[in-house]
Amino acid sequence: MVKKYLIGILLIVTVSAGCNRTDSSQKAVEIKKSVTVVARPPAVAGSFYDEQTNVLRRRVQLLMDQAVNLKIDAQLIAAIVPHAGYVFSGRCAASAYRLIGQSDYRRVIVLGPSHYVAFSGISLPEPNLTHYRTPLGDVPIDTTTCKELASSKGFSVVEKAGEREHCIEVQLPFLQQTITSFELVPLLCGAIPEDQINYFANAISAHIDNKTLLLVSSDFTHYGTNYRFVPFRENIKDNLYQWLTKATGFLSALDIDGFNEYYSETKDTICGVIPIKIMMVALKSYGNDVFGRTLDCYTSGDVVGDYKNSVSYATVGFFSNKHAKNNGKHENIR
Repeated sequence: MVKKYLIGILLIVTVSAGCNRTDSSQKAVEIKKSVTVVARPPAVAGSFYDEQTNVLRRRVQLLMDQAVNLKIDAQLIAAIVPHAGYVFSGRCAASAYRLIGQSDYRRVIVLGPSHYVAFSGISLPEPNLTHYRTPLGDVPIDTTTCKELASSKGFSVVEKAGEREHCIEVQLPFLQQTITSFELVPLLCGAIPEDQINYFANAISAHIDNKTLLLVSSDFTHYGTNYRFVPFRENIKDNLYQWLTKATGFLSALDIDGFNEYYSETKDTICGVIPIKIMMVALKSYGNDVFGRTLDCYTSGDVVGDYKNSVSYATVGFFSNKHAKNNGKHENIR
């Protein structure tokens, strides 16, 4: 079977010469190392986001310029961000990325739901992969962390799980434009029983430090006949916002029990509900030193002016409150 990966060889060469010496015998050429780059090619460039480098770079910057600007004097440590096409949810996602600022992240863990392949547990990138590729360049995978997670029960490599998957990929151009250098831990979530959420959260928490950003890639309510989910037929827009406000309210308050009860009662079609639950438990490792804020929320119905089939988007940020001072208030955009 031929893997559709992009493979290249990077040779790092250094040339050193003694000061004021012209003798060629004094010159040394040292080949430090040969690095084989095996990159996962972009699956949704040209559909979910622009495939031309300069156009994509401008698009990302424009979305961040247009995003809600919430001023919080605290470090963003985690966030729930949407993963639809940039024309739909890009501005919402950008409300988190514009807060990254000068934070010195070295690792970004992205948890997302598997949309195309069914499996149990969490899928890791295939072990031969070294990078994720976007039109903005290659993002190195934190292969050390992935190998360590692979030794834990429930973490495995599910063949082709990430081949077509968009939920992690669409976050990368934002990260590439806001973080100078980082390594990626891409984790796709399959079916996970409720009584195993804590186990997976604890396994991931072991790899979180003050240089790590934890992201969950998820949309919220998928409403309409296209999604086979029509819990109400009147006042659709208002009801969609009521549901979105309730869900994000529990999440920003770090109210895990409240969110679980809400989800159990509504059966809301939140595609990343499992990654969200894992994140909520993982955030417990910060103790009382964390608070949440809903940064932005709206629906695809707002974008196209039709709510017959609509997807709800929300960005919820979680911050370290050490020396934190909240300098602004957020108002949901409707």
